[in-house]
Amino acid sequence: MNIERLPHLLPRLRREEVEFIKDNGLNDYFFLHNIAEETFFTPKAGSLYMVKEGGIIVYGYVDDHLEFNMDFDIGDCIGQADLFHRENIDFIIRGKPTAIILEIPAKKIMEKGDIKFLNFIYEKMLNKMVTNIIKLFKTYAAKVNFSNEQYFINFLLNNGGSFTFTSTEDLAYILHIELRTVQRVIKKLIGQGIIEKSKKTICITDEEAARDLISPK
Repeated sequence: MNIERLPHLLPRLRREEVEFIKDNGLNDYFFLHNIAEETFFTPKAGSLYMVKEGGIIVYGYVDDHLEFNMDFDIGDCIGQADLFHRENIDFIIRGKPTAIILEIPAKKIMEKGDIKFLNFIYEKMLNKMVTNIIKLFKTYAAKVNFSNEQYFINFLLNNGGSFTFTSTEDLAYILHIELRTVQRVIKKLIGQGIIEKSKKTICITDEEAARDLISPK
């Protein structure tokens, strides 16, 4: 990447940090990636990825066929865990629906002995990491404690009341619910007037009823 682009992509870089990157030829390892819904982008080990435009969904796959997913928006970073500990977790990134992400060669920079310029990224990552861990706990606790209808409504509420998907199969995959169950849940909630479906977007139309559905009785 042209070294002159980096201060625009990472505006908190100082002049000496830009010179450090240039002198070590590290700018050649910075890349911008365009990510779409149909993209299955696999992050590189030892790299950080910062969302510069749009949003992404990150799918993680661990041993014993366990999986999880989290949303990331502009300014968020992923890849931090891989820098320090190599777990058997495979990640795939998809657009939400499109995004541009910046690949940062963090491991190579650390090997060169200067990680100061990463400090502001780490601060941002730690804040987001805590937020996502809490969100992950809430989401999967909901899956245990809620009915399928409640779980679906909780998912929509956590996504601002609406969600756009590529296919019902993809939606079922994201929710970790069997396809026919998802189709039944959507049909039932539409019939109750709680949600509506327009092409590939489902949104809550009666928020009061939606929140009442998931409230403890």
